[in-house]
Amino acid sequence: TQLQVMQLVAALLHLGNLSFEPSGDGDGVSLQSEANAASVDAASALLGVQTQRLVAALTTQVARGSHGFTKLLRLREAQAARDSLMKSVYALLFSWVVDRCKDSIGTDAHVRRTIGILDIYGFENFESINGFEQLCINFANEKLQKHFVESVFHQEKLLYESERVPWPEHIVFPDNTALLTLLEGGKPVGAAPNTSALGLFSLLDEETSIPHGSDAAFLTKVYAAHEDASAGAGAGARHVCGHA
Repeated sequence: TQLQVMQLVAALLHLGNLSFEPSGDGDGVSLQSEANAASVDAASALLGVQTQRLVAALTTQVARGSHGFTKLLRLREAQAARDSLMKSVYALLFSWVVDRCKDSIGTDAHVRRTIGILDIYGFENFESINGFEQLCINFANEKLQKHFVESVFHQEKLLYESERVPWPEHIVFPDNTALLTLLEGGKPVGAAPNTSALGLFSLLDEETSIPHGSDAAFLTKVYAAHEDASAGAGAGARHVCGHA
């Protein structure tokens, strides 16, 4: 219901207000201050969980196995745990809302032919900060751009060729394959046949998962994986969505 949706959104806002402080027990953190009390109680009530269990989930990590133990999270680890919880809840909520919208307009899962609207606009290039979230937004738009070009131009060109009709030379369409390969992986443009490279997203996920990961190590892996195709991908990035 609408009330439940608003409750989840309110819970996320309260989680965002939490400020971790040193627990006095090593490098661990806690949420025991009076400033956090109201937000912790409100978030746990809105999420329908016990306050102690919510605090434990945000400040500790339970190691599984034959010798299981509970580890206190450091400040950055606790902040990452909170942010991950918020993003997971929001993603599930967003998916649920989308499903409800589909149900409300009577979408039939067995219908194969539909008429839809494809919005390929929305690229943004900020003067000061272009963060990871904006990169993900622009990546989604790049995928839509690729679909648009494939559907409107590339398939039409193949039809012209199959019917031996000359393709108008003045119709030139951009190809952002190099940029998409750079981000999501695959065969780099200009690389040798049967060559595949991990994309920036996979390399970033790998670097953030290993101990002592660093920006320098991530950059080295990116150069090693995509050095041969860096020029083509860069041109695609500038053409389609600026320098974002």
